[in-house]
Amino acid sequence: MPDFKREKANIYLSSQRCICMDDQNLLQTIKNADMKSVEGASDELWDYRDQYYRNALMISAMYGRTDLIEFFARKYDHVDDRDIEGNTALMWAVRNNRIESARSIISMKCSVDLPDNSGNTPLCWAIIFGYTDMVKLLISSGSNINVKNAEGDTPAILAAKYGRVQCLKMLIEAGCDLKARNNTGQNVWRAAEVFGRKEISDLLGSSLR
Repeated sequence: MPDFKREKANIYLSSQRCICMDDQNLLQTIKNADMKSVEGASDELWDYRDQYYRNALMISAMYGRTDLIEFFARKYDHVDDRDIEGNTALMWAVRNNRIESARSIISMKCSVDLPDNSGNTPLCWAIIFGYTDMVKLLISSGSNINVKNAEGDTPAILAAKYGRVQCLKMLIEAGCDLKARNNTGQNVWRAAEVFGRKEISDLLGSSLR
């Protein structure tokens, strides 16, 4: 995290899918403009960072501007740059359910398992939001299905907590570890019980009690 940007940023950034930009003109250029307009503003956009240290590639991913992702990716040494909360362009595509943008970024050989500052990977966020098609894409792209976040939650435990039945089915089919426990000692079955996720409990049965 670059220290020289911290004085411009609020340390807390909501995990909601909202966007806060300090330059509305540049935001609208990326969000709505055609390629010709973007190319005309490229001198500003190449080096642009907002108050959360997000670059033009990340913003393109947020808004599903797949056409701009390759354009901006040429500027950066790699596509795994992070904002102050640890989010990459792939993370923003995933959190906003921009599946074609995510597919494009993955094709550029990004790391699919880079976590944010909370330890959540793109797969974790896809499960939290219940984006089943995104989960399918990330699993097929080699995401670690047993990774743990800062709370020790695996993707399967997150699926149990949030009641994501279809996501858990895909994880089970991919061979996830159902016996893993988080920092409070919960496994998948216990998490489903604590959070009142009957459909998850029915899927799992009683074998992990």
